[in-house]
Amino acid sequence: MVMEINIKTTKFDLADNIREYIFKKMDKIARLTKSLKLPQEAEIEVARTTEHHKKGDEIFYAEANLKIGGILLRASAKEWDIKVAIDAMHRNLEAEIRKFKDKKVAGYKKGARKAKEIMREASEF
Repeated sequence: MVMEINIKTTKFDLADNIREYIFKKMDKIARLTKSLKLPQEAEIEVARTTEHHKKGDEIFYAEANLKIGGILLRASAKEWDIKVAIDAMHRNLEAEIRKFKDKKVAGYKKGARKAKEIMREASEF
């Protein structure tokens, strides 16, 4: 399935190289979720914020909301550089996807064990 990607920026203009960087990272995510064969939509928000306790230093924020079928996976990160924030968000999103896929596989295995158990009980009679 093709992943639809929407990018939103807050408090800064998105340069083409950053846009391409985001698409490159999300392409890796799309390859990871390709086997799920469900509609996928990603909403990425990148923002520049100021943290007063750091005397106004610019802090960058990256957030991803990935909808796979009816499931929403979310990851976010705050870092001193936009690319570092995007990388951290990407790692967090990968971890969420792996956790989601592991749960899905565990459900299949549990169902298969149950079916096998029922078949064994039926064959005993």
